[in-house]
Amino acid sequence: VETATAMSILMQGMSFIELGQEFGRTKLLATGENGELTAADRERAMNSYNAPDSVNQVNWNLINERQESIEFIRQIIRLKTQTSAFSYPTYEEV
Repeated sequence: VETATAMSILMQGMSFIELGQEFGRTKLLATGENGELTAADRERAMNSYNAPDSVNQVNWNLINERQESIEFIRQIIRLKTQTSAFSYPTYEEV
């Protein structure tokens, strides 16, 4: 996941990070009988517009648990903003 995120951030143009991506947020919420993910759980995670708050809420405690991932994202953003090879100034140069 970190490699894909780094590639996305370092590409030319504006970067986009989904809310919570930097600390591993997922919308997968297991509701199966034994705590397993069901087909309906996966469907809700893919299109959670009408899903309950339990699916769409952000677990802000993950910020404390995943500081290493957050720092990695900070370093990648810093690399992009401080290295001219990752940020061409004009459209023509891209």
